[in-house]
Amino acid sequence: MLQADFDNSLKVDYNDLSRFADYWLFDYDDAYMVWWWDYAEDGRIDFADLDYLLDYWPDYFNFVDFADFARYWQEQVDVRYFDTRPDLFADGRVDLRDFAVFAKDWLKSQSYPMVSVVVYGDVNNISGSFEVGVNSSNFAAAYDFLYMDGRLLAKVPEIGGLITVDSPEFRNGIHGLKIVQMGLDGQIIVSTEQPVIFNNPIYCSDINDHFYAGLDYRISGLHDGNSTIDMQITNLYGQVIWADTYSGSDVNIVIPQNIFNNQMLCNFSATETGETKTMSVDVAKGFDPSDYNDAPKMIIVLPDKDVFKDRKPAIYECTRACNRRNVSWVSLYHYDVTEENLRFLYNKSSVKYVYWCGHANSHVGRNEREGIPGIQRTNTGCWVKGIMLPKNWAHNEA
Repeated sequence: MLQADFDNSLKVDYNDLSRFADYWLFDYDDAYMVWWWDYAEDGRIDFADLDYLLDYWPDYFNFVDFADFARYWQEQVDVRYFDTRPDLFADGRVDLRDFAVFAKDWLKSQSYPMVSVVVYGDVNNISGSFEVGVNSSNFAAAYDFLYMDGRLLAKVPEIGGLITVDSPEFRNGIHGLKIVQMGLDGQIIVSTEQPVIFNNPIYCSDINDHFYAGLDYRISGLHDGNSTIDMQITNLYGQVIWADTYSGSDVNIVIPQNIFNNQMLCNFSATETGETKTMSVDVAKGFDPSDYNDAPKMIIVLPDKDVFKDRKPAIYECTRACNRRNVSWVSLYHYDVTEENLRFLYNKSSVKYVYWCGHANSHVGRNEREGIPGIQRTNTGCWVKGIMLPKNWAHNEA
């Protein structure tokens, strides 16, 4: 990767040298302080910013702060501060050390950045949900989008993030996955197509991730119709609480609500005769605040379906330990992990323990097609903007 290829032309040449020269002796730390004191956000340190400082004098600002403020009086915010690429040596100042790095790249070229689809699972036999990631050598990548069969499926939450795809929602057979990547300079790179084969006993289905108290659980979809399907639901102890056999091409199953009495976490599985096709879907009790006026002692937060699948033995053992010790608990699964539900439970004095089972600091539950922004995987805090210093964020631990 050529660090000095500022215009992403795949070569370090005079265009990059011209940009580097524009930043010569630029001090990022100094520019940061000008931006910091621009509380009025008008691009200049003036009386509007002074008014703000005086409003909080002397509780939050003192003479030391005022001396620092006076140093930058009448200076303007330098837009170069927002592009750190010329700081090749990464020391906050563009000088000879950065030029030495630039010189090493001079007139070097590189091949076009490579972008490819990463599928976590057997691409020739996918059932249930699976994760898709991006493998990229593009230093200037800004956004990644996942396409399937030429249609936008989702936006990758962030560079390096993963997307969970529920294969039972789609037809069985071959599908083509591609990543479309947009760079900071507007360049668009399209990966080669990654074929995957979906193989579910029930496909084009609407299997719900949640069951709800007082409501029957319904499953609909399609089946090839040449064989029967053995279906069952098990609880967290692995005990079968419902089972049935189905035949026919149009699947329409109603599971009575009483099956889920006193259940929190279950698993629905379907196996075609001869075990040529199998699928498994984790289902959890949908969260309703009215069910928890007497809040439990423990909250188990499960925002990511694939992490839950991978760590299920540990999660189930935790729930069974709670049951053995008579510790009441509740789980929040996937789309139930919302700020509103977390605040509701965190504000209950009875809650003593929180088990958050996620990974990375990325967003999950995001659905671009339905406009659902999602939430962070591991951040259990509630972030509110500070009223004292507008460029600060106060972290209120739950």
